[in-house]
Amino acid sequence: MLADFSVENFYSIRTKQTLSFVPTIEKYLSDTYLVEVAPNVKLLKMGIVYGANASGKTKLLQALDFFRELLLVYPSSRTDTIDYYPFLLDSESKTTPSKMQINFYLKGERYCLEIEFDRQHILKEQLLVYASVRPSMLYTRIYIKGNDSTRVEFGKALQLNRHDQDIIYGNTLNNCSVLAAFGKSNVEKTRLNTVYDWINQNLSVCINPTNTSMDFLHKQLQQDKDKTLHAFIQQFLQKSDFNISGFELSPSGESITFHHKTSSGDGILPEALESNGTLRYMSIAVLLKHLLYNSQFMLIDELETSLHYELISYFLRFYLNNDTGTSQMLIATHDINLLKEDFLRRDVVWFTDKNENAETELVRLSQLGLHKNLSPYNAYLQGKLVKLPFTGETYIDK
Repeated sequence: MLADFSVENFYSIRTKQTLSFVPTIEKYLSDTYLVEVAPNVKLLKMGIVYGANASGKTKLLQALDFFRELLLVYPSSRTDTIDYYPFLLDSESKTTPSKMQINFYLKGERYCLEIEFDRQHILKEQLLVYASVRPSMLYTRIYIKGNDSTRVEFGKALQLNRHDQDIIYGNTLNNCSVLAAFGKSNVEKTRLNTVYDWINQNLSVCINPTNTSMDFLHKQLQQDKDKTLHAFIQQFLQKSDFNISGFELSPSGESITFHHKTSSGDGILPEALESNGTLRYMSIAVLLKHLLYNSQFMLIDELETSLHYELISYFLRFYLNNDTGTSQMLIATHDINLLKEDFLRRDVVWFTDKNENAETELVRLSQLGLHKNLSPYNAYLQGKLVKLPFTGETYIDK
């Protein structure tokens, strides 16, 4: 499970910002929200990010998505640029390296993976494991500017033979992470497999309304040979008070037919006539099943798109009450109605805001000193938590 993620000098994020799933001392709903990942170590299942348009909340999710890709994708050429931009609104940041770091737990052990890069090179990279109080280095790499080369060193704790070290080293291009080089290499099994598999299989790509389109839903249903996903979606729709009694995917896999309960019996609607909200909610149900059964870390941007607030609330409560594994979810949303809910711990809520230098800053609700008896919803509307969007006058200048 992810303990925290830090990012520095990435698009609108200039100074180091850290998102944490480490809980505060708050005891409220601990059994619902917390998962024990090691002796005396518990982490939160969920994080929610609020912010005005252009405040950087989507960029925060995209940063973690980018980090995943940087760690896994092997470049097609040693001259490929790394596809991102540093903070461009001051002269210094344009030429300063960007940095990212995650701390995470696997099989009861804490790992720390950090990387420093610019658009041409990965400058530094290091993976540590805390099998005890003191960390052990699994690998470290640096870029040597003088001869335009990369040096990789593997730690004794990795227990990787020299031949396999040389294979990974040989595949590590200047613009390629060591983990991506490992993924390309046929070497013996070590802790690198555990880390690589978790990032590849459990850390999902960022989900947004575009990639939870009908093509996504059709593909998922086509792969559902045993109909377990079909049954899960059907149950979830019925529990969410949709009057859909059934649905089926066409033999071509290109459309869905829906059966609706009416006072005169079942009525049938083709997908083209079904509401956008119903279709979007079915896609969300697919994500929910992955969370509940596959121990995913899922990034979801604009969760509220095409959905009534009550459905958003139900989706989150359903996840929290039924997840018994090690899944986590980070969502970005504009729907501040959640701030009214008594099922929300304050340490899961984060706000993005822009300072006077147009830099994204991240702050946790539990750090803002709001009295426990005061409503976060009302405080937000009054501008006591972060600055509200200023929309100006509603008249055109003549």
